[in-house]
Amino acid sequence: MKKLGIILAILTLMGVADPVLAVEFEFHGDMNNRFVVYTNHQDWLNPESDGTIANKSVEATYGELKYRYWFEASDDDGAVKGVYAIEIGGVRWGREGSGKGQGGSYSGDGVNVETRWAYLDFQTPGIEKELRWRMGLQSWALNSFLWQETATGMKLYGTPNDLIDFEGAWIRSVDKLATTEDERHLENVDNIFGRVNFNINP
Repeated sequence: MKKLGIILAILTLMGVADPVLAVEFEFHGDMNNRFVVYTNHQDWLNPESDGTIANKSVEATYGELKYRYWFEASDDDGAVKGVYAIEIGGVRWGREGSGKGQGGSYSGDGVNVETRWAYLDFQTPGIEKELRWRMGLQSWALNSFLWQETATGMKLYGTPNDLIDFEGAWIRSVDKLATTEDERHLENVDNIFGRVNFNINP
């Protein structure tokens, strides 16, 4: 009876208290099914191929799926946002096995799900201009010709005025945990970059 009274008191307080925070949820999805019809260059898809086009190859037709979903949760003014994304694929229709890129045969495989993004993005408290932090597993597109990848790291970015926006980041793409003197030669892979964009209005 005492527990019931406490629960009723909490519910009463929740009912009369003014709401101070609203949360918004968003769900996005990319459901990609693709097909190759009667190709005679299966050799292109052989990971052991050196890229040479063969004179002859096995003719084949196949389907493949690649689904990506991501979820966003933020407060009502967008000051804090969390993002989580998963991916399934590319799974060849009818492909047997268990693990990434497999499980298109009977009964699925039960484990073919990959975390693609998992990061927190938030505005620096007490700053009126946009000055945001993003940390966790996220996409990096420094330059489409130079480096475009997903890795863990931390980015600071913002727009101090209408003419300038900037970003700077530390990306830890490989971490080697050296725990003994013999492992002292192990090296982490860190990427550090900064960029300033100048926007010229007409």
